[in-house]
Amino acid sequence: MNANRIRGRREELCKTQRQMAIEAGIGVSTWANYENGHQDRASTQTLQKVARALRLDLDDVVDTRPRPEPIPRPPGPPKDPEQDRPPNKPGVAARQGKGRARAEAAG
Repeated sequence: MNANRIRGRREELCKTQRQMAIEAGIGVSTWANYENGHQDRASTQTLQKVARALRLDLDDVVDTRPRPEPIPRPPGPPKDPEQDRPPNKPGVAARQGKGRARAEAAG
């Protein structure tokens, strides 16, 4: 979705996000997300509603530029098998020992 085009056209029409959302029949927060580029996926039906409200062709609303391929991350260092072990909890054993000592003293 072309966020800059959506915002620019709304401003050309001198309308608020709320007015445009109502005209398109979508939520105000959804419209704001489209304008701010926080949401770039929408159904064809919703895109058509947005384009109609902006009085634009669907192609003007949809960003048809190809997305760049993500840059692969280099592999990290080899994983240490010791890191997969859960940490020892020495406090548990110490508490269990104290409990037995009390039980033996009482018994």
